[in-house]
Amino acid sequence: MKADINTGDLVHIPAGVYRMKIAENDDQYKIPFSANILREPHVGIFKEIVDHTTCVVVFHDGEWIVEKDYVYSKMEQQEVQHARAY
Repeated sequence: MKADINTGDLVHIPAGVYRMKIAENDDQYKIPFSANILREPHVGIFKEIVDHTTCVVVFHDGEWIVEKDYVYSKMEQQEVQHARAY
């Protein structure tokens, strides 16, 4: 993830990335509620950084924690595709 991704930015998460859903109950602080591996690429909305390795991304099925290394800005993705066209 580049440092220029801000809250509300559209982001791309590639297939094969592990994601965790955190329990929303305050009594269950930071305990994974559900986890899965994406079988296909997803687009989401960047929400916030959790720590130095993870962040929260909002997908169609809720908020999930994802490793920051696998979060790409959709603008960055479009720039790469545009550059390849030439």
